[in-house]
Amino acid sequence: MTFGISQDFLQDDSSEGKCDTELSEYKRSQRLVQSLRVVNDLAESEVALIQEFNSSLKGDEEQKQYLLQVIENDRKQFSASTN
Repeated sequence: MTFGISQDFLQDDSSEGKCDTELSEYKRSQRLVQSLRVVNDLAESEVALIQEFNSSLKGDEEQKQYLLQVIENDRKQFSASTN
């Protein structure tokens, strides 16, 4: 049981009374899952990091472009070494 969701409705038992109970449990579980907010914490952290980095280099566009080129080259070398 995860999030308080029973998995009983997944069983293949077609008894009439049990089906109604399992259907209502399924519907309740479906509503719960649809209400969950999905968040990509890693992506949000990366966006915040690059925004912070960009704001720290205000007024020095040449320095920013140089650093971004260094990062791009490092990524290329890293991905080449892991392949």
